[in-house]
Amino acid sequence: MAAGSATAGALAAVALCTGPERDYAVPARICGTPVASETLGPLLPPGGSYRESDRASRPGSPRCRLFVDDRLVLYLGGDVVPAGLNPFDNPRGLVNRFENPEKPGIGIDSRLGDDGAAALVACERRGAPLRFVLHVDLSYDVPRDTGERRRRLGEFLASALVEWSAAAGCARG
Repeated sequence: MAAGSATAGALAAVALCTGPERDYAVPARICGTPVASETLGPLLPPGGSYRESDRASRPGSPRCRLFVDDRLVLYLGGDVVPAGLNPFDNPRGLVNRFENPEKPGIGIDSRLGDDGAAALVACERRGAPLRFVLHVDLSYDVPRDTGERRRRLGEFLASALVEWSAAAGCARG
């Protein structure tokens, strides 16, 4: 009986570590750009199918929408901006609309909210100094715990900045 309890406990621990039930694999690339799947996975809900769309992307402005069971669950958007511009200075701008924003200290400037995050980093193109802003919007409360969701979102944002700025043609120096 004790051996059976130990086995059941071990199986429960494995189930907890693997996260929510998914019939899809957490991708290592989204819309053609590498991501750290270990930071993306906790932000994706359980479901049966996964797909993505980069229809709104254009040179210097990568965009990616992630869908689970045909519902938008996560959006990433990036833009190369002039070196002197800080999108966070516009109080009504896209990067300042997150719920309960805080400054997590990622890059030059950043915001982390309950439902999204954004960060600004220095980069360059053909030797010219520029900046790259990446914003991430969540459509669902995954993980359910707000503190955990914010922590995971910050980890994902920080890990995605290098690859997404490169995808926009603006390498970080």
